[in-house]
Amino acid sequence: MNEKIKKNMKENMKSAKSKTTGCIKLAAVALLAVGSLAQAANKLDMKKTIGSLPRKESPSRSPSQSSGNSASVSYNQGSGVDFKKVLKKISIGGKLSTPTAINFQNSRVKQDGIFTDNNWNSGDIGTTSGLAVQVRYSDSISPVPWLGYYGALNIEANREINSFRSSNFGNPPSYQAWIAEGGAIFNINDKFYAPVGLNYTLLNFRKSGQFKDFAMTPDLGYQAGIGFRPTAHFSLELLQKEVRYDNIEVQVEGAKVSTYQNRLAGIEILGKYNF
Repeated sequence: MNEKIKKNMKENMKSAKSKTTGCIKLAAVALLAVGSLAQAANKLDMKKTIGSLPRKESPSRSPSQSSGNSASVSYNQGSGVDFKKVLKKISIGGKLSTPTAINFQNSRVKQDGIFTDNNWNSGDIGTTSGLAVQVRYSDSISPVPWLGYYGALNIEANREINSFRSSNFGNPPSYQAWIAEGGAIFNINDKFYAPVGLNYTLLNFRKSGQFKDFAMTPDLGYQAGIGFRPTAHFSLELLQKEVRYDNIEVQVEGAKVSTYQNRLAGIEILGKYNF
């Protein structure tokens, strides 16, 4: 009986020992698994944190030297000029300039190197009306949708000078001007706008004709008017424009005449195509 009891006690102790060993092994495996998961989670968090930080390229590496990763590709793509967007801001057109006289406010006459008293307080230099081609770049100012700006180059056709204080010429002189202009555009609504700006003559190709000598010194002028956009690609403008010359010098038959505060002022009509 005692031997039986002892035998049962031994078997119970052995079973308890194996169960304890199994529990310890299971606990160790569980701890290892939890530790591995925690380590993986920490690594993932570190990757997310690093990925959210702003990236900086080394200043010593140019885009062309980079290894071709996505950051360098996007940098190269962003540095290019979008010519389609630029083209949409360009327009080209033709215009008619209606004034037919350059008005001057005063003048001086020099005969044989000596100024004479034969001066005119004012007068006109008669010209023909002019045609021109204009290339313009314009854009809006983002924070202020009703306000924009523009710059343009006008290449004018030859204008003949057909009279000088009512004296007509058999062999008329002529000039062909390249005029730069720029200023602000006030957008009234989708159809109407008002361009206002300044102009300056960059180049003047002159043909002396009946004059022995002929020179024109440009000055700052202005233009202002109203524009109409019937469609997205076509615009019409009606402008009051004044092209100014500080001094015009002509030499005829030994006398040099200098006119001052010269103004070619009048209405311009412009039609242009907007790309």
